[in-house]
Amino acid sequence: MTDPSARRNDTSLEAPLARAAYRSGYAVAGVFVLAGVAGIAAHLPGLGALAQPLSTWPRLRALDAVGMLAVGLAFWAFLRVRYSAAMAGSVIGTGMGTLALLAYLASFPLPWEGMTLASAVLLTTASVALLMTAARRRLLPEEAAIGIAGFILLAVSTTFVIARAAGVVDPMTDRLVAGESVQMAVASFLLGVCFVALVWSRGLLSGDSARWLPAALGIAGVVTVTVLWRALATRESDQLLALTRQAGDERRHVLMREIEVTGRSLRRAAEWAASSAPAAARQRDIQSLERDVPGLEAAGWLSAAGVPEAGSAPSFTGSGADAVVRAFASKNTSGGPLTDTIAYLPLDSGAQRFVILAATCPRAPCAGTMAAVMRTAELFRTTFPDSTRGYRSGIIGREGRLAGPPTWTAREARWTQWLPLDFGAVHLTLAVWPTQSTVARVRSALPALVLLMGYVVSALIAVTVLLAQRSLSGARGAERARIASALERSTDGIWEWDLMTGASAHTAGIWRYLGYDPEAIPPMRASWMAIVHPADAARLQHAVDRHLAGETSSFEAEYRVRGQDGRWHTIVDRGRVVDRTPSGQPARLLGIRADVTVTRTAQRAREAAERRFREIFDSGFQFQLLLDRGGLVLEVNQHALDESGVSAERVVGRAAWETLWWTGHTEAQEHLRTATSAALAGATQRYEDQVSGADGATIHLEIAVKPLLDETGAPTQLLVEARDLTARRRAEATLREVDTLTTMGRVAARVAHEINNPLAGIQSSFLLIKGAIPSSHPHFAYVGAIEREIARIAAVTRQLYETYRPEHDATGETAVATVLGDAVAFLEQVNRAAGVRVEMDLSRCPTVIALPSAMLRQIAYNLVQNAIEASPSGQTVHVRTIATNGHFELRVRDHGAGVPPEVRERIYEPFFSTKDGRISTGGMGLGLALVHRTVTAAGGKIAIEEVEGGGCEFVVTLPLTRIPEGA
Repeated sequence: MTDPSARRNDTSLEAPLARAAYRSGYAVAGVFVLAGVAGIAAHLPGLGALAQPLSTWPRLRALDAVGMLAVGLAFWAFLRVRYSAAMAGSVIGTGMGTLALLAYLASFPLPWEGMTLASAVLLTTASVALLMTAARRRLLPEEAAIGIAGFILLAVSTTFVIARAAGVVDPMTDRLVAGESVQMAVASFLLGVCFVALVWSRGLLSGDSARWLPAALGIAGVVTVTVLWRALATRESDQLLALTRQAGDERRHVLMREIEVTGRSLRRAAEWAASSAPAAARQRDIQSLERDVPGLEAAGWLSAAGVPEAGSAPSFTGSGADAVVRAFASKNTSGGPLTDTIAYLPLDSGAQRFVILAATCPRAPCAGTMAAVMRTAELFRTTFPDSTRGYRSGIIGREGRLAGPPTWTAREARWTQWLPLDFGAVHLTLAVWPTQSTVARVRSALPALVLLMGYVVSALIAVTVLLAQRSLSGARGAERARIASALERSTDGIWEWDLMTGASAHTAGIWRYLGYDPEAIPPMRASWMAIVHPADAARLQHAVDRHLAGETSSFEAEYRVRGQDGRWHTIVDRGRVVDRTPSGQPARLLGIRADVTVTRTAQRAREAAERRFREIFDSGFQFQLLLDRGGLVLEVNQHALDESGVSAERVVGRAAWETLWWTGHTEAQEHLRTATSAALAGATQRYEDQVSGADGATIHLEIAVKPLLDETGAPTQLLVEARDLTARRRAEATLREVDTLTTMGRVAARVAHEINNPLAGIQSSFLLIKGAIPSSHPHFAYVGAIEREIARIAAVTRQLYETYRPEHDATGETAVATVLGDAVAFLEQVNRAAGVRVEMDLSRCPTVIALPSAMLRQIAYNLVQNAIEASPSGQTVHVRTIATNGHFELRVRDHGAGVPPEVRERIYEPFFSTKDGRISTGGMGLGLALVHRTVTAAGGKIAIEEVEGGGCEFVVTLPLTRIPEGA
């Protein structure tokens, strides 16, 4: 049978929506071709207006025009099913766009006015989509290329137009999108609409064929946000460069005005000198100029022939009179006197010094020239303001920096603007750059925020569409499941056929019944057609084609299929179209399939039902018995037999209350008999009872007796279910015991606190009394006894208080060395009379671990105290910590007599103690009980290990995770 999805390319044009999509595709291809031809022709003389139809938009660039022409021809050939031509045009467009992107990333200029980043993205997207689709020789396959490209084109072009309308980007000035023409924006938008329409008209935006849709939306969003982010960042960079250049123009104006003021000062001096002023007066005027004009190194009067005045010759000594004369000669090429003007001439190649020649010619010929040697750095130093306005500047000559800050950072150099500073024959460069504060003020966090929020929104859109698709797929699956459940009593199952992809789903029972493994069969229509009898395939195909053509409201066919064993089974198919594309094409078929080869007998159905019942009945973890109306056992599950230790023969056929646990328990038998009688009235009975198990132990059971009703509602059988609650009741008792222990601990701490306060007063008062009783007093012997009893009472209260110290820090980080060090130091001081040292090894543990400090302190205090009390005098208690694989391990080793095996299970019980009267602290038996409770509540464990050389080692293992507050 031919797959209709393979013929879709020939028949899809019959749908009105598909035809409209194709007509719009030809129109869009024509727009691209016309825009490209017009853009290329606009570079010919007299046709420039073709590239810029709107004055508010830039003109179409040459590379953009060539790319649009290539994409338009490729799309037209693609629609005409001329794939070789389509691939050729797509390769040209892809190559141009890719080269433009690479050139943009490498900051390499392109010829022919270049190409903007937005144009490169749009042309590359369209060309790659056409190239991938045309390479597969399919008009519109189910690949994601066309759909993804359509969404990217729509998103990028729409975002660009909106951003331009909102003033976010300016295509006339922004470097990123400068030259982005209205032709490119409009044509890309139309192409994106056309791509989406072509895909939508074939139903590729719904169902399993649109699995690429979330990726398409996500990629389109990411590309759009990236282009917009780059546009915003570029705009801020351009704005900073423009402000820097504006500041440079202002600074250059100030510098040029300073030079002009200096020249005019020399001109006035020259005019005064030309008025036949005495030489001495001219010399005083020159000295005044040298004092008042910044950067003036030397000045003097030159005669009309360029000879320095005798009185001013010494002024040029340091600067080089010959250099001044040579400068005069270079300016006066005619050999006569200078014209009435001001000349600026460099004295060295780096323009570190220059000469100003101010000739005065109130009458012809000129009387002479005032010459001044200027130091460039000194002249401009006073004119450089500070950076309070946000910009710095410097003067650069051919041989390096002349004035301004000595250096600037690489970040400042990035924004440096170089402006020519020319006056006369002196050529300098003014460098202006913004300060860090100016850069931070102009370059905001908006582009980064747009990029972040855009990526988040793109991800959310993709996830939302993906969840919607999964929801739709789940709904279809639930629909199939409901139909299968409704039809499973009369048919072998259902099937579904996706006409857009050729995928076909069958109920697994169909394949199993025919002897095939459902997991090994590809989920395609061709897999089923491969087992259809060759003589019946044409008739089945004709029935399907008639229904797809609309000649029948549904189709029904009876044909033969081959089973795995080679036998032929007669199958009856009934189905109809349940889903169509927006253009009206059939998209999905749903039907039922029944094997009418063999009619199943009621006996086989009953046997299968009994097997299922037996498996369900025996797989339960509860005790179950099926009784008749008289209470006789019909069935008993295996779990009940295993737990009671009897066989089924001793249970089935007997009254339930005379079997299993009820044997010999008169009261329990009466309870069960009463419950079965009440259940026959139609109500479920539930109660709890205690019986004896096979080992004689008491078992606490929760029992339910449920009536099984027939179609009239009358009870026909009874189902007895029993659950063993022994472990649960034992756990509840343990919890009550733990709660009691906690309460007792709080009371003990409170009592210790209340006793300790007056005891401190008694001890202080007794110390005063003790000092007042001399040793010769007859009752002085009682003083020591009283002091020892007070100390013993203080030790007991301290132990009570330390046994349960309420702390609220249940979470947080713990400094291991601090907590253990404090505990060990305190215990060594308290037990200094015992003569036992404590050594700590913390080398295998981090400085800080994720455990509550209060918990670690309580555990360490009790374990170390027990180890000190168990060790003889002169021995050493070893404390080690290890943190590996997410667990923290605390090891406390003593050198005592060890813990006998017979008492190891009891040492964690409250008030159980193995300490004798030799131990001064006494011991109340609560320390290990609290440690065990704390470690267990935190999800850890505590163990005792025997060590060589005597003694034992307590090992506490805790998970390095946050412990819930209150644990």
